[in-house]
Amino acid sequence: MKKTFHSIKNLILFDFKKLIIIEIAIRLFGFLILYPLIQLGLFLSIRLSGYYYISNQNLIEYLTKPTTILLIILIIIIFSIYIFIEYVFLATFFNFAYHKQKLSFKELFFISFQKILNLLKRYHIVIILPILLFFLLLEYGQIALFSSTIKLPGNLIEQIGSLNYFTIYFSIFFGLLIIFFLEFIFMVHELILQGGKIRNAFISSKSILKSNRFKILFKYILINIFFNLLMLIIYTGLIFIISLFIGLFHGQEIVFGLMITSMYSIYWILALIFSIIILPLNLALISTQYFKYKNISEGTDKVENYKLNSLRWMIKPIIIIFIILFSINVLSIIKSVRTAYNEIQFLKQEEIIAHRGASNDAPENTLTAINLAVEQGSDAIEFDIRGTKDNIPVLMHDDTINRTTNSSIPYKVENLSYQELLQYDAGSWFSSEYSNEPIPSLEQVLDSTKGKATLFIDMKTTNQLVEAEIIRLLAEYDMIDEVKILSFDINQLYRFKGYNDKIETILLLSSYYGNISYLFKDDNINHFALRISVIKSNPNLINLIHSNNKNAYAWVADDEDAIYTGMETDVDGFITKRPNIAREIAYSKNTTDDFKRFLETLFKP
Repeated sequence: MKKTFHSIKNLILFDFKKLIIIEIAIRLFGFLILYPLIQLGLFLSIRLSGYYYISNQNLIEYLTKPTTILLIILIIIIFSIYIFIEYVFLATFFNFAYHKQKLSFKELFFISFQKILNLLKRYHIVIILPILLFFLLLEYGQIALFSSTIKLPGNLIEQIGSLNYFTIYFSIFFGLLIIFFLEFIFMVHELILQGGKIRNAFISSKSILKSNRFKILFKYILINIFFNLLMLIIYTGLIFIISLFIGLFHGQEIVFGLMITSMYSIYWILALIFSIIILPLNLALISTQYFKYKNISEGTDKVENYKLNSLRWMIKPIIIIFIILFSINVLSIIKSVRTAYNEIQFLKQEEIIAHRGASNDAPENTLTAINLAVEQGSDAIEFDIRGTKDNIPVLMHDDTINRTTNSSIPYKVENLSYQELLQYDAGSWFSSEYSNEPIPSLEQVLDSTKGKATLFIDMKTTNQLVEAEIIRLLAEYDMIDEVKILSFDINQLYRFKGYNDKIETILLLSSYYGNISYLFKDDNINHFALRISVIKSNPNLINLIHSNNKNAYAWVADDEDAIYTGMETDVDGFITKRPNIAREIAYSKNTTDDFKRFLETLFKP
């Protein structure tokens, strides 16, 4: 085993810098070309299946539609070709590395590309399928590690459970995957490096495996266990380091909420980095075993010569094809980023919107509450706006100031100038700790939060001069894209769309009578925010809103019952004065109970 590790190290380190650049280039190619194509394919399959969006409730039905199956097969073919390209590049690279020959990027590209064309032309799916199955087996460790921490929704588990013998079929598939890997992987290597007939390559593979099957399998399992353990150790270390910094700078009470939010993002970033290593590592193992059992001496024979001049005709077509695909896919990326509604709702995470700032921990509608909501990691911050006598937008929920200031007289906000409002304390009513907290203006909030969180501006005034001032401030601070306007008044939302059609609007619904389905089709209303009581009595409203490609938010979700109601009905976000608690509950829904308890033991004060 020591010799095997030494051989793998020699192959990888022979021209390590070039190897890393190749892997990064292939990942970038996948992100810029493959990912958008797959995304477009998924969205097309949703449209063809007759659904407007996919949630946990309709996932199984969607997957069993004939159009979905056909498009999934097409996506698998595209992805398989991508993995095949990477495999050929790496096998070619390691072949030259074993013979101590360094290639320029140009030489490696043209030699590998010629091999890819010849292999596809001659062997078709016979060469691609084993490589795809090898990749699935390769990723099994990371998938198993990830899946051990997530919990599928109950209704989805029931649907999977209804599929007879699912576990048995999966176990048989995995067993066949291992057998297929062993029997065919050296055949693929033989075809890439030597060519020839498939039958001869298979016979050559059988001769390599003779009496060596379990030895090779043991090496493969050992290396991948070590690799995944290393990833787990680094992941755990990162989690602890990040939680330590959060605790030091933001307080221990918010560590658990932020960690359960970010741990999967950290995992996928780390998995992406490790993916640059895992395939080369395993292919280096296969290459060393292939050379060893084929009795090919290291660094002696010169590898085949390729006439690069004969391949120069490919340069311009490749560049043109790449530019066309790149341009199309960049446009699709921009379009998907600008689309507010996510059509795929499977295992989604709801937005956490701090109601009047972090109003459970600080006085509502103050800069302190808003900045605290940012520190607590809220996705968005909701606050109320009224207009002063001199038409300055200020943060205040009630039409009078006596409930949330030190004023004993119920002065109306609209009857006081902004300077007059500043003489009142908006914090001491909540706690003496917040004495001398001023009533903030909208401009102060924009200045404090730009680039930090989305703002949900709840309009408590219909004064059109105040509306115009809001639009002016949003334009001045270049924050049109960072704000959503909320109102019970549909005509007010129409006016805001008239001021600037790019601004997103949300209609608030606390109750209703009659048929409101026509509202969901109104282009001037981008989304809806429903009182939790409305959602409880009419859960199907969420599906109707989603079917029109709009988001549905729940307010006010301040207790566990309200949050669970929102999760069960598939809302897109919670407007809550307890963002920490809402985050913990919402983000725990996809986490197994054991893993959640483990995180609570580590991070909860």
